[in-house]
Amino acid sequence: MPYAPERENFGSEFELLALSRRECLHYIKPQYQKARSSLKKSEKTANIMKNTNKKEVLQIETFPNPFPERDYVIEMECPEFTCLCPKTGQPDFATLYISYVPEKLCLELKSLKIYLVSYRNEGGFHEKVTNIILDDLVSACRPRKMKIIAEFNVRGGIHTTVTVEHLAKKAATRRGAN
Repeated sequence: MPYAPERENFGSEFELLALSRRECLHYIKPQYQKARSSLKKSEKTANIMKNTNKKEVLQIETFPNPFPERDYVIEMECPEFTCLCPKTGQPDFATLYISYVPEKLCLELKSLKIYLVSYRNEGGFHEKVTNIILDDLVSACRPRKMKIIAEFNVRGGIHTTVTVEHLAKKAATRRGAN
């Protein structure tokens, strides 16, 4: 019969170090199995994005376009984007390049920053995260055109770049008429 420590929490690190290898393995193994089972549960829920861990919806604030009759491009570089790998739970770092031609509304930068930071504890594949961000930003400001380029840092010897675009229906029909 394996040795079972009387207490779950030891008084000090020295008491834990004093245990034999067999006693330590018996003590650590259940905690390891518990951590692995919770990881499997989180992998199942990692498929759903939009701040599912926090159960909150972040609103991206906008302001009126000062020149709605003119086409002009707003470009933003977000070099500190972070999300979690859904397989390993390790952080993935990226630089997001967001450019758009506004219609009636423009994105407010501070709320955009808070929105992007909210992905820091969210798991998702690069392609999924980039597409969800595009969908959320398009629904917030309804631009004539928007493009996001997500350049993820090298992971496992592979550099990933995901490019997604949105073209408003009005802009698409205007282009087809020319």
